[in-house]
Amino acid sequence: MPQQLCFDRSALGTPEAVKRFEQAGCLQIANFLPEAKIAALAKATADLLDSPASELHSLQVGTRRQMIPVPVDGAFNDSNLYAPEELNEFFSLTLGERFLLSCFTCVAAKPDAPDQHLHQDFAGLFESAIDGFAPSFAINLFVPLVPLNAVHGTTRIWPYSHRKPDRGSGASEHDWVDPQLELGSALLLDYRVLHGGTANLSSQTRPILCLAYSRDWFLDTRNFQAVNPLQVAADLLDEMDPHHRRLFKRAELYRKTNQN
Repeated sequence: MPQQLCFDRSALGTPEAVKRFEQAGCLQIANFLPEAKIAALAKATADLLDSPASELHSLQVGTRRQMIPVPVDGAFNDSNLYAPEELNEFFSLTLGERFLLSCFTCVAAKPDAPDQHLHQDFAGLFESAIDGFAPSFAINLFVPLVPLNAVHGTTRIWPYSHRKPDRGSGASEHDWVDPQLELGSALLLDYRVLHGGTANLSSQTRPILCLAYSRDWFLDTRNFQAVNPLQVAADLLDEMDPHHRRLFKRAELYRKTNQN
């Protein structure tokens, strides 16, 4: 990732970080979580992937790739992951103070998974040239649980592509970057930015936690029609700090929709 798009977690809420993100649609975050926390998340994720429910409730998002909803419990129920102060400051500035958490999933690329198709998680709101001027309405936080490198693969990104809505799948191969992330680092990606996972050449699965945040009026009706992407028990919500409970406002809606 270009150096001007790399920030420490402590600098996320600064005007410079917000400016760079709004321009490029992506940021690489150093020191997002301690390695001990990553290890705990990796173990909990491995248990989730090994459970029968993972196949039943997963979505195929490419060859040998699945997206699995992550129940917000145990190691995953950690506000230092989904609502640290610096991240709250960043989202307040980019999505408005009423931003919400709209999904909590894991994308797992199995060994020998080839390059994923180039895609946006959501196109512009208006499907016109004006989308290139619109502010962010949804942003992904990617937290890899193995290092992202030439062996495990990474998430290939086309910076600035959210400002060029007519580019589509014809993006030049020379415009992309392959972020190399150590354990504890993370990525922020505007929903409109073109991206795709690269091949997993290792002998182990490459799990990446994917948390999406959005403006309170935006609802992702494209990616989650078949699964509940924000799974948190009602009694656990009742025990949360009010600020964190507000973040999970979408959970009840998804739960009711999934039951119908």
